[in-house]
Amino acid sequence: MEFVTIGNPNNAADTTGAPNPAGSVAYTYNLGKHEVSREQITKANSAGSLGITMHDMSGYGGNGLLKPATGISYYEAAKYVNWLNTSTGGTAAYKFVSGTFTLWSAGDAGYNASNMFRNSLAKYWLPSSNEWYKGAYGNLNGT
Repeated sequence: MEFVTIGNPNNAADTTGAPNPAGSVAYTYNLGKHEVSREQITKANSAGSLGITMHDMSGYGGNGLLKPATGISYYEAAKYVNWLNTSTGGTAAYKFVSGTFTLWSAGDAGYNASNMFRNSLAKYWLPSSNEWYKGAYGNLNGT
């Protein structure tokens, strides 16, 4: 995966559209430069038995391995991100108990009271709506 650094921490939010406000992020972070491909999901499914399904895109340009993975639920995306972390020896970004999202708690390594959904020790995670918005539309360099 190729990443880009999203800088300009503490940027002002965009208040011109909907949602309003949007895109204010207090820290520098990395965001994937390209969509996750069908090949990446297929490899993760094979290696980790994740059971992630993708929409059939044969009527819309095909299901080629280098095409973007489409039709994945948020839950499946979180499973993929956890697999990215744990398959490289890292900490899972999201906590699941019996297949249900669960908040990280104060006793868990990587607990962060300001974001109890995301483990702070994880290398990979799904961007928040503000992180995504800033990466897509924001002034990354602060100039």
